[in-house]
Amino acid sequence: MDGKHSATMIRRILQIGICLAFFIIVSNASEMNEESSLDGESPWSPWGNWSDCSRDCGGGIAYQRRECLYGTCGGSAVKYRTCNTESCDEGTSDFRNRQCEAFNDVQYNGQVYTWTSVAGLPADTECSLVCKASGHNLTETLSRHVLDGTPCREGSRDMCLNGTCVPIGCDYGFNSTLSLDQCLVCGGDNSSCKLQTRRKISTREVAGLEELWFLPKGSFSIKIVMITGTRSLLGVKLEDGSDGINQRISAPSGYYTVGGVDLEYRRKRKGRPSIFIPGSLDKNFWITVTRMNSRKAGEAPDKVIFQYMTPVYYIWRLTDWSTCSKSCSSGFQEQTWACHDKLTGEVVDESRCQKKKPQEQRRTCNVHPCPPTWSVTWSECSSTCGGGVQEGTVSCKQEGPEGVSYLSQEFCHYPMPDSIQSCNTEPCPQWHITNWTECSRTCGVGVRFRTVECLDSQREVTSGCSLPHPPRETPCLTKVVCIAQRHDPIEYITEGYHHEDLESQPSYSFSNWSSCSVSCGVGKRTRDVACRLFVSHDETFLDIPMSECSYQDMPISEEQCEMPPCGTNMDMTTTRHTESDIADETTTFGMTTSDPTETLNSPSEQYVTGVRLDGIHHIQEDQPQPPRGSHKQGSKSGSRGNKHAESSLSLSFDVDLDSESSFSVDSEYTDEGYGSASTGDQRYVWQQTGFNDCSSSCAGGTQESMIECIDTLNNGVVKDHRCHRSQPMERIRRMCNEQPCPSEWRVLISSECSHTCGRGFRYPRKVICLRVIDERTEDVLPLPDSDCENLPRPQPTSCANFECPPYWVMNMWSSCTEVCGRGTRSRMVKCKQVLGNGQEVERPSTSCPGQPPAETETCNEIDCSPSWLTGEFSECSSTCGPGQRVRAVECVQVLADGSTDMIDSSLCQPETKPTATQPCLMAVCFEPRIVTNSTSYVQNDLEGKIFLTVGQRATMFTKTSLVVRCLVEGLHKPEVQWLKGPIIIPRNNSVRVRAITGGSLKFARLEVIDSGVYTCNAGELSEDFYLTVVPPHQLAPDVERNYLWTLGEWSECTATCDGGIRRRDVLCQHVNSRGIDGFSAPERCAEQGLFKPLDAELCNRHRCSPHWVVSSWSQCSGVVCPGLGIGTKTRDVRCMNSSGVYVSGVACDSVPELIRPSNISRCHTDLCIPKWHHSSWDQCSATCGGGTRKRRVLCMYRNTKKKADTELCMSVTDPPPKFEDCNMDECAVQQSECTDEIRYCSVVLKVNSCDQPHYQRSCCASCSRVANTIK
Repeated sequence: MDGKHSATMIRRILQIGICLAFFIIVSNASEMNEESSLDGESPWSPWGNWSDCSRDCGGGIAYQRRECLYGTCGGSAVKYRTCNTESCDEGTSDFRNRQCEAFNDVQYNGQVYTWTSVAGLPADTECSLVCKASGHNLTETLSRHVLDGTPCREGSRDMCLNGTCVPIGCDYGFNSTLSLDQCLVCGGDNSSCKLQTRRKISTREVAGLEELWFLPKGSFSIKIVMITGTRSLLGVKLEDGSDGINQRISAPSGYYTVGGVDLEYRRKRKGRPSIFIPGSLDKNFWITVTRMNSRKAGEAPDKVIFQYMTPVYYIWRLTDWSTCSKSCSSGFQEQTWACHDKLTGEVVDESRCQKKKPQEQRRTCNVHPCPPTWSVTWSECSSTCGGGVQEGTVSCKQEGPEGVSYLSQEFCHYPMPDSIQSCNTEPCPQWHITNWTECSRTCGVGVRFRTVECLDSQREVTSGCSLPHPPRETPCLTKVVCIAQRHDPIEYITEGYHHEDLESQPSYSFSNWSSCSVSCGVGKRTRDVACRLFVSHDETFLDIPMSECSYQDMPISEEQCEMPPCGTNMDMTTTRHTESDIADETTTFGMTTSDPTETLNSPSEQYVTGVRLDGIHHIQEDQPQPPRGSHKQGSKSGSRGNKHAESSLSLSFDVDLDSESSFSVDSEYTDEGYGSASTGDQRYVWQQTGFNDCSSSCAGGTQESMIECIDTLNNGVVKDHRCHRSQPMERIRRMCNEQPCPSEWRVLISSECSHTCGRGFRYPRKVICLRVIDERTEDVLPLPDSDCENLPRPQPTSCANFECPPYWVMNMWSSCTEVCGRGTRSRMVKCKQVLGNGQEVERPSTSCPGQPPAETETCNEIDCSPSWLTGEFSECSSTCGPGQRVRAVECVQVLADGSTDMIDSSLCQPETKPTATQPCLMAVCFEPRIVTNSTSYVQNDLEGKIFLTVGQRATMFTKTSLVVRCLVEGLHKPEVQWLKGPIIIPRNNSVRVRAITGGSLKFARLEVIDSGVYTCNAGELSEDFYLTVVPPHQLAPDVERNYLWTLGEWSECTATCDGGIRRRDVLCQHVNSRGIDGFSAPERCAEQGLFKPLDAELCNRHRCSPHWVVSSWSQCSGVVCPGLGIGTKTRDVRCMNSSGVYVSGVACDSVPELIRPSNISRCHTDLCIPKWHHSSWDQCSATCGGGTRKRRVLCMYRNTKKKADTELCMSVTDPPPKFEDCNMDECAVQQSECTDEIRYCSVVLKVNSCDQPHYQRSCCASCSRVANTIK
């Protein structure tokens, strides 16, 4: 591919990369929780194959993609990994520069340039393709993104991905912070090497070369500087002198390779010569100084300083024997291995030693029996808590090497322990109950709450408290009716409530009583009554049908009232009629003046022109008509209740509409109702019809007369415009309700508004009890508080009912993530606003002023105290059975900037040092055995080398090479020994038949004399291998086999002790159909593949002096478990004299060189692997709706049921839970029980309150129907 096509391809890759980056950003921006709409299946497709690496070398990026198949997919659609991280070959062009060169054949502003990359870009453009035109003062961004995998900066591992610089650690992991330590270990802690610094002076006086310092293999980061000696050459060479620099001839400054190691040599004209070797030496080197001539008198010697890093080498060394684990009954001592620094001899952490830790050495000690002691076996406690009693069985026992023996009580000398003891004395769980809270409502019916917990003696939540369960909530009655607030004459109580407390059941609310309908005598008064409900979520009162409050007694809306008696001269009874009352047959009018004898009997006498009767002006005909409605007085309610209010005179007329003397309506009496032209009488006149309501119910109020237009024909009230020609009447005002007011609370001083916005309250500060004497003069009478004690005290009044400006709300800072050494803490920051009703709502952050407060900050930027830092536990030291895991434990100090320094271990508290070891248990080990093969092998072909296994019977050709394997399982590095009869086969490479490494037996070239029985011994185990060697022509596999070996009796042993030999005859006999037919040569039996039995063996191996004789080991027992999975086995150890008679052990103990064999040994058994035991679950704390139950969990050995250390069980498996949830199903509600418990559930549905738990219960049926409808 030529350069032009290559450049075009790179440009296209850049364009595709930008599009892919946009796709990835969009994919990542839509991250949501991964949900499935198909039975939990992932909505994602499987990940595709990895893409090709973006670079061939130097570190590139590959990606995988997947597609969202349906629904909403959470997570990223693309994931990445680094690839091709190996260094590029020398001379490979820069990757960023190649991307610039791709635009060399593309016109830019009508001209073609040669582009090169620009180094040292700012951080915000380091992942853009910025190129410079060669030979021109032109630098342009040719692409917003460089290709993925492009280094962000020269010499950096960080890579550009989707136009963003991503940190890459020395492990080439994304966003990794790992770096090389000074030992060139990725993520290392500088502990695997040591800095060596030296200063050497050359002692050479004459010209020539001097080997100044030896650099061992493995040294690295080597820097050598000659500080004096301008006439000498500083150089290095291999140990064998085969290669070097500056050995005889001076080399110029530059880069060289010596023995495969790259180095840099610098020497300026007047500068100091230096050599720098960054890599590691794979061979031994010498630092050399070559004097070009002899040193003159007074000339300073050559001085060289140098430093280099060397790997730290550590070795395992055995410690001294530990103290015996037991003072009697056969204990053990251990020699453990410790990791030592070879250079200093100091003991270091075991993780420093790279080789596997050798197995500890053990030996038995203190094998004598223990003194007899009392042992008590206790029964179960009579009570699980609160104090119970245990009964014990007391016995006298003695522990010895053979196990535990139970003796008569006389052998235990000290006093016998008690057989009864108290147990489980910790207190039983009890209910912990707090005080009731305040009532959740300030009016109506609310709920009080309290905390009820079952706590144990450690005050931790548990179960098992006595039933019944104390209630957690109870209803409460506030004795205050909840009344709504409206902008009508009805006053509703709302002040003093929080918006979340104003929810109650529907209740009646009512206004104040109206004034009495009369000013004297007996009348009536009224008030409005309504059924209302407060809705909490929008803080409004809702008018609801009166039937919703029918569960309460409805307050009366009308009652009688009694005013002072009326005087006789004040009586006035008026029967009024409206225009619709004309149809009545008779209407009676009466008029009584101050003179009761004066009566007007005719219609013409009903009106007295210009005469004032007891303060009432009658309208003259020629007077102007008053404005419409100007003579009516009082409120609507006042006129409604005082149509028949009394005045100072009484009118009564009797009119017979059918008589001749009655009024006649003719053509002269117009529709407007003004009298005939001839008589001048007026039909419609203004009249006083009573008084309006008193302005005050006490302490002296006022009331005015009411003037209405009256039809004089029927004394009915008509519309005001009919009296427009009638003489206006003057309104009368009089005093009323002059009795003192009842006592009341009066607020003298109120507080300032509690808030400047968002609804606050003014609270009464000074309240007195008083009675108003005269409202007009504001005359009051202070009273003692006891006179008002039955009255409700004044409530706070609302104020500042308008919105507040948006503001920032910060939660409390969280706890610092670290107590020292620089941690972080966070908090929630939100923009909120308080509405005019006091409700706080969240607003967008742009609504609040300024920048939002910080959500995170650093904290506890102080140095930590020295502490122990632990590493990860290693793999188990054993591949089967019990073993041990180890980890590094270092003393460190975390500094204020968050960095960690490793310090001397003496600065950390030794008593808090974590354990560096942990027991572990692998798969069950097999009992030690030698792997055998019981088959026979007969060689048929001439083969070069044959491999067989112990246990086989083989017939082989001469001159064949043979290896017999003896594989031992269950023993750590067993010592294998081969014997032929009583003779041990040596490990000597110079002999033809020898034992070799790995436990095998090797025959270089078989010979006939090699025939025989070979025994493989591994400790107490042994297996035989039977070998017959014949020339190739003598073996006839198909020949009838009619030969056999016959054995004679063993002879007497050649020695009675210390080992002798006994022999027997082994003869080959021919067998035919009649039986044995004489003896034959041994070769005949060998030819038929019969192995010759031993004709000699060792005997009487016991010593002539008294010696120990041991029996076979017993089965492994779990009665005593000295370790995880480790039990004990026993055997008889007896002393035998030279005659083979068992004697007292004293005879053997008297022989100094005899060591009494142990009669007890450790062994592997599952009986000593503890397991978790648990009791049955106790009763669940709830029958439904979610409860808890508990059980006891103990670590116990399997067979003895003795309690074991919890850590032993933890090393095998995690403990089962002590607590669990139970009866999590929701409590079933029978359909018949799901009913509405309150009467206003229809209102609950209207205001959408079924999501509140209170209404879900009280309106179960209604809310269930709505829920089913939604479904």
